[in-house]
Amino acid sequence: VFSISFGVKGSQLAMATELWQTTWFQKAVCAVARAGPTPLHIAFIMDGNRRFARDNGLALEKGHRLGYDTLERAMGWCDELGVKAITVYAFSIENFKRSTAEVEALMNLCSEKLQAMCSQDHIIQKRRVRVRVAGDLGRLSSRVRADMERVVQSTAHHTNSVLTICFAYTSRFEMAAAMRQLAVECERTNILPDVVTATTLERAMCTSDSQVPPVDLLIRTSGEKRLSDFLLWQASRCVTIFTQVRWPELSLFRFIVLIIKFQLAQPELRRMLAGARAASGECGNEGGPSSGAASQAARPCQTDGQAWWYSNLLLFIGAGVGAATVTAATAFVLGCEVRSALPIACGGTLAWTGVALLSPFIATGHGVWHRQTAAGSNSKQAFRVHEMSATGRVELSAHQAGLNGCSVH
Repeated sequence: VFSISFGVKGSQLAMATELWQTTWFQKAVCAVARAGPTPLHIAFIMDGNRRFARDNGLALEKGHRLGYDTLERAMGWCDELGVKAITVYAFSIENFKRSTAEVEALMNLCSEKLQAMCSQDHIIQKRRVRVRVAGDLGRLSSRVRADMERVVQSTAHHTNSVLTICFAYTSRFEMAAAMRQLAVECERTNILPDVVTATTLERAMCTSDSQVPPVDLLIRTSGEKRLSDFLLWQASRCVTIFTQVRWPELSLFRFIVLIIKFQLAQPELRRMLAGARAASGECGNEGGPSSGAASQAARPCQTDGQAWWYSNLLLFIGAGVGAATVTAATAFVLGCEVRSALPIACGGTLAWTGVALLSPFIATGHGVWHRQTAAGSNSKQAFRVHEMSATGRVELSAHQAGLNGCSVH
Protein backbone atom coordinates (compact mmCIF):
# COMPACT_ATOMS: atom_id res chain seq x y z
CA VAL A 1 0.00 0.00 0.00
CA PHE A 2 1.33 3.42 -0.91
CA SER A 3 0.51 6.88 0.41
CA ILE A 4 0.66 9.59 -2.20
CA SER A 5 1.44 13.14 -1.15
CA PHE A 6 -0.75 15.91 -2.57
CA GLY A 7 -3.12 13.25 -3.90
CA VAL A 8 -1.04 12.71 -7.05
CA LYS A 9 -0.92 9.05 -7.94
CA GLY A 10 2.37 7.65 -9.12
CA SER A 11 4.50 10.44 -7.67
CA GLN A 12 8.01 9.13 -7.19
CA LEU A 13 8.71 11.79 -4.58
CA ALA A 14 5.98 10.78 -2.16
CA MET A 15 5.75 7.00 -1.91
CA ALA A 16 5.90 5.26 1.45
CA THR A 17 5.67 1.57 2.22
CA GLU A 18 3.14 2.20 5.02
CA LEU A 19 0.15 4.49 5.05
CA TRP A 20 1.37 6.44 8.05
CA GLN A 21 5.01 6.74 7.02
CA THR A 22 6.07 10.15 5.76
CA THR A 23 8.59 10.64 2.97
CA TRP A 24 11.34 13.24 2.94
CA PHE A 25 9.17 15.42 0.70
CA GLN A 26 6.24 15.25 3.11
CA LYS A 27 8.59 15.97 6.02
CA ALA A 28 9.88 19.05 4.17
CA VAL A 29 6.34 20.32 3.53
CA CYS A 30 5.43 19.84 7.19
CA ALA A 31 8.67 21.52 8.29
CA VAL A 32 7.76 24.63 6.29
CA ALA A 33 4.26 24.62 7.79
CA ARG A 34 5.77 24.44 11.29
CA ALA A 35 7.41 27.82 10.66
CA GLY A 36 4.05 29.35 11.51
CA PRO A 37 1.87 28.67 14.55
CA THR A 38 0.65 25.09 14.51
CA PRO A 39 -2.17 23.70 16.66
CA LEU A 40 -1.26 21.53 19.62
CA HIS A 41 -4.65 19.81 19.59
CA ILE A 42 -6.67 18.99 16.47
CA ALA A 43 -10.14 17.47 16.54
CA PHE A 44 -11.56 15.72 13.46
CA ILE A 45 -15.15 15.01 12.49
CA MET A 46 -14.39 12.31 9.94
CA ASP A 47 -17.43 12.77 7.73
CA GLY A 48 -18.03 11.63 4.16
CA ASN A 49 -16.99 7.97 4.17
CA ARG A 50 -20.40 6.69 3.05
CA ARG A 51 -20.89 9.38 0.40
CA PHE A 52 -17.43 8.71 -0.97
CA ALA A 53 -18.22 4.98 -1.20
CA ARG A 54 -21.57 5.57 -2.94
CA ASP A 55 -20.13 8.05 -5.43
CA ASN A 56 -17.37 5.63 -6.36
CA GLY A 57 -19.51 2.48 -6.52
CA LEU A 58 -17.95 0.93 -3.41
CA ALA A 59 -19.50 -0.93 -0.51
CA LEU A 60 -20.13 1.18 2.59
CA GLU A 61 -17.67 -0.94 4.58
CA LYS A 62 -14.96 -0.15 2.02
CA GLY A 63 -15.65 3.56 2.48
CA HIS A 64 -15.17 3.24 6.25
CA ARG A 65 -11.92 1.29 5.73
CA LEU A 66 -10.60 4.01 3.44
CA GLY A 67 -11.57 6.50 6.12
CA TYR A 68 -9.45 4.66 8.67
CA ASP A 69 -6.52 4.69 6.23
CA THR A 70 -6.89 8.46 6.01
CA LEU A 71 -6.79 8.65 9.81
CA GLU A 72 -3.44 6.84 9.86
CA ARG A 73 -2.03 9.23 7.28
CA ALA A 74 -3.36 12.23 9.19
CA MET A 75 -1.72 10.97 12.36
CA GLY A 76 1.61 10.86 10.55
CA TRP A 77 1.17 14.41 9.24
CA CYS A 78 0.16 15.68 12.67
CA ASP A 79 3.21 14.08 14.25
CA GLU A 80 5.47 15.84 11.74
CA LEU A 81 3.73 19.14 12.53
CA GLY A 82 4.30 18.72 16.26
CA VAL A 83 0.63 18.19 17.16
CA LYS A 84 0.43 16.73 20.67
CA ALA A 85 -3.21 15.63 20.77
CA ILE A 86 -5.74 14.35 18.25
CA THR A 87 -9.42 13.75 19.02
CA VAL A 88 -11.56 11.92 16.45
CA TYR A 89 -15.31 11.46 16.25
CA ALA A 90 -15.30 7.78 15.37
CA PHE A 91 -18.86 6.72 16.25
CA SER A 92 -21.79 8.73 17.54
CA ILE A 93 -24.53 7.39 19.76
CA GLU A 94 -26.87 8.46 16.97
CA ASN A 95 -25.07 6.04 14.62
CA PHE A 96 -26.72 3.13 16.42
CA LYS A 97 -29.86 4.11 14.47
CA ARG A 98 -28.25 2.97 11.23
CA SER A 99 -28.95 -0.45 9.74
CA THR A 100 -27.92 -3.46 11.80
CA ALA A 101 -25.58 -4.66 9.05
CA GLU A 102 -23.71 -1.34 8.88
CA VAL A 103 -23.41 -1.04 12.66
CA GLU A 104 -22.09 -4.59 12.88
CA ALA A 105 -19.58 -3.90 10.10
CA LEU A 106 -18.39 -0.79 11.93
CA MET A 107 -17.98 -2.73 15.17
CA ASN A 108 -15.99 -5.43 13.40
CA LEU A 109 -13.79 -2.80 11.76
CA CYS A 110 -13.26 -1.10 15.12
CA SER A 111 -12.27 -4.37 16.78
CA GLU A 112 -9.91 -5.22 13.92
CA LYS A 113 -8.14 -1.85 13.97
CA LEU A 114 -7.89 -1.78 17.77
CA GLN A 115 -6.15 -5.14 17.67
CA ALA A 116 -3.82 -3.84 14.95
CA MET A 117 -2.87 -0.90 17.19
CA CYS A 118 -1.24 -3.34 19.60
CA SER A 119 1.16 -4.48 16.88
CA GLN A 120 4.69 -3.16 17.20
CA ASP A 121 4.67 -2.11 13.53
CA HIS A 122 1.64 0.16 13.94
CA ILE A 123 1.96 3.95 13.97
CA ILE A 124 0.57 3.98 17.52
CA GLN A 125 3.54 1.96 18.76
CA LYS A 126 6.16 3.39 16.41
CA ARG A 127 5.39 7.00 17.27
CA ARG A 128 4.62 6.41 20.96
CA VAL A 129 1.01 7.56 20.87
CA ARG A 130 -1.14 7.07 23.96
CA VAL A 131 -4.67 5.97 23.12
CA ARG A 132 -7.75 6.99 25.09
CA VAL A 133 -11.39 6.03 24.44
CA ALA A 134 -14.25 8.31 25.50
CA GLY A 135 -17.97 7.67 25.31
CA ASP A 136 -20.84 5.54 26.59
CA LEU A 137 -18.86 2.31 26.38
CA GLY A 138 -21.60 0.36 28.14
CA ARG A 139 -23.48 0.30 24.84
CA LEU A 140 -20.70 -1.73 23.22
CA SER A 141 -20.19 -5.48 23.18
CA SER A 142 -17.78 -7.09 25.61
CA ARG A 143 -15.49 -8.00 22.70
CA VAL A 144 -15.09 -4.40 21.55
CA ARG A 145 -14.65 -3.16 25.12
CA ALA A 146 -11.94 -5.76 25.71
CA ASP A 147 -10.08 -4.64 22.58
CA MET A 148 -10.32 -1.03 23.73
CA GLU A 149 -9.02 -1.86 27.19
CA ARG A 150 -6.12 -3.79 25.68
CA VAL A 151 -4.90 -0.95 23.46
CA VAL A 152 -5.38 1.62 26.24
CA GLN A 153 -3.26 -0.44 28.63
CA SER A 154 -0.59 -1.23 26.03
CA THR A 155 -0.10 2.47 25.24
CA ALA A 156 -0.50 3.90 28.75
CA HIS A 157 3.27 4.53 29.01
CA HIS A 158 3.54 6.42 25.70
CA THR A 159 4.30 10.13 26.04
CA ASN A 160 4.83 11.52 22.53
CA SER A 161 1.18 12.40 21.82
CA VAL A 162 -2.38 11.43 22.71
CA LEU A 163 -5.12 10.02 20.48
CA THR A 164 -8.62 10.28 21.95
CA ILE A 165 -11.19 8.11 20.17
CA CYS A 166 -14.75 9.28 20.79
CA PHE A 167 -16.81 6.12 20.35
CA ALA A 168 -20.50 5.82 21.23
CA TYR A 169 -20.14 9.48 22.12
CA THR A 170 -22.13 12.70 22.05
CA SER A 171 -21.30 15.95 23.79
CA ARG A 172 -24.68 15.96 25.52
CA PHE A 173 -23.95 12.53 26.98
CA GLU A 174 -20.53 13.72 28.14
CA MET A 175 -21.90 16.80 29.92
CA ALA A 176 -24.80 14.88 31.48
CA ALA A 177 -22.43 12.16 32.73
CA ALA A 178 -20.14 14.80 34.21
CA MET A 179 -23.09 16.40 36.00
CA ARG A 180 -24.16 13.05 37.45
CA GLN A 181 -20.61 12.36 38.61
CA LEU A 182 -20.38 15.74 40.33
CA ALA A 183 -23.77 15.21 41.97
CA VAL A 184 -22.64 11.88 43.40
CA GLU A 185 -19.37 13.37 44.67
CA CYS A 186 -21.19 16.32 46.28
CA GLU A 187 -23.50 13.91 48.10
CA ARG A 188 -20.67 11.57 49.12
CA THR A 189 -18.24 14.23 50.32
CA ASN A 190 -20.79 16.79 51.54
CA ILE A 191 -19.46 19.40 49.09
CA LEU A 192 -21.78 22.37 48.69
CA PRO A 193 -23.06 22.85 45.14
CA ASP A 194 -21.93 26.48 45.29
CA VAL A 195 -18.27 25.42 45.02
CA VAL A 196 -18.89 23.55 41.77
CA THR A 197 -17.58 25.74 38.95
CA ALA A 198 -17.24 25.48 35.19
CA THR A 199 -13.68 24.27 35.75
CA THR A 200 -14.91 21.51 38.04
CA LEU A 201 -17.44 20.41 35.44
CA GLU A 202 -14.85 20.42 32.67
CA ARG A 203 -12.48 18.25 34.69
CA ALA A 204 -15.25 15.70 35.19
CA MET A 205 -15.81 15.22 31.45
CA CYS A 206 -14.69 11.94 29.88
CA THR A 207 -12.53 13.65 27.25
CA SER A 208 -10.59 15.59 29.90
CA ASP A 209 -6.98 14.61 30.54
CA SER A 210 -4.03 16.35 32.15
CA GLN A 211 -1.80 15.65 29.12
CA VAL A 212 -4.31 16.92 26.55
CA PRO A 213 -4.16 20.67 25.79
CA PRO A 214 -7.33 22.61 24.87
CA VAL A 215 -8.64 22.11 21.35
CA ASP A 216 -7.01 24.59 18.96
CA LEU A 217 -8.48 23.47 15.63
CA LEU A 218 -11.63 21.51 14.79
CA ILE A 219 -11.99 20.21 11.23
CA ARG A 220 -15.13 18.74 9.70
CA THR A 221 -14.98 17.26 6.22
CA SER A 222 -17.68 16.60 3.57
CA GLY A 223 -19.15 20.13 3.55
CA GLU A 224 -21.57 19.81 6.48
CA LYS A 225 -21.53 22.99 8.60
CA ARG A 226 -22.50 21.65 12.02
CA LEU A 227 -20.74 19.98 14.94
CA SER A 228 -23.19 17.06 15.25
CA ASP A 229 -22.98 17.02 19.05
CA PHE A 230 -19.17 16.76 19.12
CA LEU A 231 -17.04 18.67 21.67
CA LEU A 232 -19.63 21.42 22.06
CA TRP A 233 -18.03 22.60 25.32
CA GLN A 234 -14.40 22.24 24.24
CA ALA A 235 -14.88 23.94 20.85
CA SER A 236 -15.98 27.28 22.33
CA ARG A 237 -12.52 28.86 21.88
CA CYS A 238 -11.02 27.10 18.90
CA VAL A 239 -10.82 27.70 15.17
CA THR A 240 -13.44 25.62 13.34
CA ILE A 241 -13.04 24.82 9.64
CA PHE A 242 -15.67 23.17 7.44
CA THR A 243 -14.25 21.83 4.19
CA GLN A 244 -15.99 20.31 1.16
CA VAL A 245 -13.41 17.52 0.97
CA ARG A 246 -14.76 14.14 2.03
CA TRP A 247 -12.70 12.39 4.67
CA PRO A 248 -11.18 9.63 2.47
CA GLU A 249 -10.12 12.33 -0.02
CA LEU A 250 -8.08 14.31 2.51
CA SER A 251 -4.49 14.59 1.28
CA LEU A 252 -1.41 16.25 2.71
CA PHE A 253 -1.85 19.22 0.36
CA ARG A 254 -5.46 19.76 1.47
CA PHE A 255 -4.49 19.29 5.11
CA ILE A 256 -1.72 21.89 4.84
CA VAL A 257 -4.22 24.31 3.28
CA LEU A 258 -6.38 23.91 6.40
CA ILE A 259 -3.33 24.53 8.61
CA ILE A 260 -2.59 27.72 6.64
CA LYS A 261 -6.19 28.85 7.21
CA PHE A 262 -5.66 28.22 10.91
CA GLN A 263 -2.50 30.32 10.83
CA LEU A 264 -4.21 33.16 8.97
CA ALA A 265 -6.96 33.15 11.59
CA GLN A 266 -4.51 33.67 14.45
CA PRO A 267 -4.28 37.50 14.33
CA GLU A 268 -8.07 37.81 14.59
CA LEU A 269 -8.30 35.15 17.29
CA ARG A 270 -5.48 36.72 19.30
CA ARG A 271 -7.09 40.14 18.98
CA MET A 272 -10.42 38.82 20.21
CA LEU A 273 -8.87 36.96 23.15
CA ALA A 274 -6.68 39.96 24.02
CA GLY A 275 -9.76 42.19 24.03
CA ALA A 276 -11.60 39.76 26.27
CA ARG A 277 -8.62 39.57 28.65
CA ALA A 278 -8.27 43.36 28.68
CA ALA A 279 -11.96 43.75 29.50
CA SER A 280 -11.52 41.48 32.50
CA GLY A 281 -8.20 43.07 33.55
CA GLU A 282 -6.14 39.97 32.76
CA CYS A 283 -3.08 39.53 30.60
CA GLY A 284 -2.75 35.75 30.66
CA ASN A 285 -5.05 33.44 28.79
CA GLU A 286 -7.41 31.61 31.10
CA GLY A 287 -8.01 28.46 29.17
CA GLY A 288 -8.21 29.86 25.68
CA PRO A 289 -6.72 28.09 22.70
CA SER A 290 -2.99 27.64 22.71
CA SER A 291 -2.76 29.16 19.22
CA GLY A 292 -0.16 26.65 18.15
CA ALA A 293 2.30 27.02 21.01
CA ALA A 294 2.63 26.00 24.60
CA SER A 295 -0.09 27.20 26.94
CA GLN A 296 -0.65 30.93 26.61
CA ALA A 297 -1.21 31.19 30.32
CA ALA A 298 2.55 31.42 30.79
CA ARG A 299 3.10 33.68 27.76
CA PRO A 300 2.84 37.51 27.87
CA CYS A 301 0.21 39.17 25.76
CA GLN A 302 1.35 39.76 22.18
CA THR A 303 0.65 42.93 20.26
CA ASP A 304 -1.23 42.75 16.99
CA GLY A 305 1.98 43.37 15.07
CA GLN A 306 3.83 40.55 16.78
CA ALA A 307 0.96 38.13 16.21
CA TRP A 308 0.68 39.21 12.56
CA TRP A 309 4.36 38.62 11.79
CA TYR A 310 4.42 35.32 13.66
CA SER A 311 1.27 33.91 12.08
CA ASN A 312 2.44 34.70 8.53
CA LEU A 313 5.99 33.44 8.84
CA LEU A 314 4.96 30.38 6.82
CA LEU A 315 3.91 32.55 3.89
CA PHE A 316 7.11 34.60 3.99
CA ILE A 317 9.31 31.50 3.91
CA GLY A 318 7.29 29.55 1.38
CA ALA A 319 6.63 32.43 -1.00
CA GLY A 320 10.10 32.74 -2.49
CA VAL A 321 10.85 29.03 -2.73
CA GLY A 322 7.41 28.12 -4.05
CA ALA A 323 7.15 30.89 -6.60
CA ALA A 324 10.68 30.39 -7.90
CA THR A 325 10.16 26.67 -8.28
CA VAL A 326 6.76 26.87 -9.95
CA THR A 327 7.58 29.69 -12.34
CA ALA A 328 10.96 28.26 -13.32
CA ALA A 329 9.44 24.84 -13.96
CA THR A 330 6.62 26.40 -16.00
CA ALA A 331 9.07 28.41 -18.08
CA PHE A 332 11.16 25.30 -18.69
CA VAL A 333 8.12 23.31 -19.80
CA LEU A 334 7.11 26.11 -22.17
CA GLY A 335 10.55 25.98 -23.77
CA CYS A 336 12.21 29.05 -22.30
CA GLU A 337 15.92 28.99 -21.75
CA VAL A 338 17.30 28.92 -18.23
CA ARG A 339 18.44 32.54 -18.42
CA SER A 340 14.96 33.57 -19.48
CA ALA A 341 13.36 31.50 -16.73
CA LEU A 342 15.34 33.17 -13.94
CA PRO A 343 13.83 36.67 -14.29
CA ILE A 344 10.39 35.07 -14.62
CA ALA A 345 11.04 33.19 -11.37
CA CYS A 346 12.20 36.38 -9.65
CA GLY A 347 9.07 38.20 -10.79
CA GLY A 348 6.89 35.37 -9.55
CA THR A 349 8.70 35.43 -6.22
CA LEU A 350 8.03 39.14 -5.75
CA ALA A 351 4.37 38.74 -6.76
CA TRP A 352 3.84 35.80 -4.41
CA THR A 353 5.54 37.63 -1.55
CA GLY A 354 3.24 40.60 -2.14
CA VAL A 355 0.22 38.32 -1.89
CA ALA A 356 1.64 36.90 1.33
CA LEU A 357 2.06 40.38 2.77
CA LEU A 358 -1.44 41.49 1.81
CA SER A 359 -3.33 38.27 2.65
CA PRO A 360 -3.94 39.07 6.34
CA PHE A 361 -5.49 42.44 5.43
CA ILE A 362 -7.58 40.82 2.70
CA ALA A 363 -8.82 38.18 5.16
CA THR A 364 -9.58 40.85 7.78
CA GLY A 365 -11.38 43.05 5.28
CA HIS A 366 -13.83 40.30 4.35
CA GLY A 367 -14.51 39.25 7.94
CA VAL A 368 -17.98 39.80 9.35
CA TRP A 369 -17.91 40.63 13.04
CA HIS A 370 -20.57 39.80 15.58
CA ARG A 371 -20.49 40.85 19.22
CA GLN A 372 -22.95 39.47 21.71
CA THR A 373 -23.40 40.25 25.37
CA ALA A 374 -25.34 37.82 27.55
CA ALA A 375 -28.44 39.36 29.11
CA GLY A 376 -27.92 40.34 32.72
CA SER A 377 -24.16 39.66 32.63
CA ASN A 378 -21.43 42.21 32.02
CA SER A 379 -18.59 39.69 32.36
CA LYS A 380 -19.68 37.25 29.68
CA GLN A 381 -18.93 38.36 26.16
CA ALA A 382 -18.80 36.44 22.93
CA PHE A 383 -16.92 37.39 19.83
CA ARG A 384 -17.16 35.65 16.48
CA VAL A 385 -15.80 36.28 13.04
CA HIS A 386 -16.70 34.30 9.94
CA GLU A 387 -14.53 33.98 6.90
CA MET A 388 -16.12 32.42 3.85
CA SER A 389 -14.11 30.89 1.04
CA ALA A 390 -14.68 28.70 -1.96
CA THR A 391 -13.12 25.65 -0.32
CA GLY A 392 -14.59 25.88 3.13
CA ARG A 393 -15.76 28.00 6.01
CA VAL A 394 -13.70 29.20 8.93
CA GLU A 395 -15.28 30.12 12.25
CA LEU A 396 -13.52 31.69 15.21
CA SER A 397 -15.17 31.95 18.56
CA ALA A 398 -13.94 33.20 21.91
CA HIS A 399 -16.01 33.20 25.08
CA GLN A 400 -15.06 35.16 28.18
CA ALA A 401 -17.08 33.18 30.70
CA GLY A 402 -14.58 32.44 33.48
CA LEU A 403 -13.80 29.02 32.03
CA ASN A 404 -10.48 27.33 32.63
CA GLY A 405 -9.40 25.42 29.54
CA CYS A 406 -6.88 23.23 31.40
CA SER A 407 -8.02 19.63 31.33
CA VAL A 408 -7.23 17.70 34.50
CA HIS A 409 -8.66 14.24 35.03
